[in-house]
Amino acid sequence: MKIDPSNPSGNLKLENQGKRAAKAGSKIEFGKILEQEVSGMGTGLTGPGGIRACPGPASLGPIGLPGRPPAAEALDALDRTLEGLERYRRCLASAGTSLKEASALLEEVKGEVRSLQELSAARLLEPGLNDLVHEAMATVMAEEARFRRGDYC
Repeated sequence: MKIDPSNPSGNLKLENQGKRAAKAGSKIEFGKILEQEVSGMGTGLTGPGGIRACPGPASLGPIGLPGRPPAAEALDALDRTLEGLERYRRCLASAGTSLKEASALLEEVKGEVRSLQELSAARLLEPGLNDLVHEAMATVMAEEARFRRGDYC
C-alpha cells in the first residue's frame, strides 16, 4: 500500500484495521489448535521445512513417556523393588538400626509395587514378565505382613 501524501492518517487507519483483523483471526486459529492438542486429537505442529515441532498429548504412552515400552518400565520398577527389598533385609539384619528405618524402607518398596500393580492391571506386560511382577508383589505383601505382625522385633 502506498501512502497518499495528501491524506496520510486515512492510510494509517486502513492499515491498523487490517492488522486487527489478522490478529483476531489468529486468536481463533490458536484457540482451535490449542483445543485440538489438549483434547488429544492433535498430532502436533510442523515448523519450517516440515519438521515436527511438538507432539501432542496423544503421542504419549500409557506410562507418560513417549516411545518407552511398558516392559522396560516394568523391568526398571522390578529392579528398584528388588534393590529396596535388599536394603530392607540388610536393615533388619543390622543390630544398630531401628524399626522406624525399616518401616520407611518398606514404604519405599511398597511405592514401587504400586507402579508395578498399575502396569499389571493395564495388561500391558507379557505373561512371563507379568508372573515376575506378581511374585514381587506377593513377596512385598508377605514382608509387610511379617513386619506388622512383629516377627522382626
